[in-house]
Amino acid sequence: YTDKVASAHPDGIKFFVDWHAFGHIILMPYGGNCSLRVANYDRQMELARQTTAIIESVAGSKYSQLPVKMSAQNKIAPNSPSRASPSELEQNIAQALYDLETNTADLKVALRPLQFVSAREVRTT
Repeated sequence: YTDKVASAHPDGIKFFVDWHAFGHIILMPYGGNCSLRVANYDRQMELARQTTAIIESVAGSKYSQLPVKMSAQNKIAPNSPSRASPSELEQNIAQALYDLETNTADLKVALRPLQFVSAREVRTT
């Protein structure tokens, strides 16, 4: 799928977000494990609630939110020698998403013209 997206943009892609949901659940990318919570857990859950509200207002679909019980570092860099904290890449991705998500009014306007085609593709109308 990413090859298809990349080939459609021969000048390169500056930023790519692949939003995931399982069974109408927004899965948070850095949720910790069953006995620990990341420091910004409440902020993550608030952003997830805002995201679900935007999706419902645009597409009418109702979602709930859950943290993934595996760190983003384990998912993005499974062979990393340190699992104590997110890598620089993860921090950069998280910051970019945070910057995008903190301006929810603009995000809502940007999402409105999108038509959700499938779990793997978003097409502009």
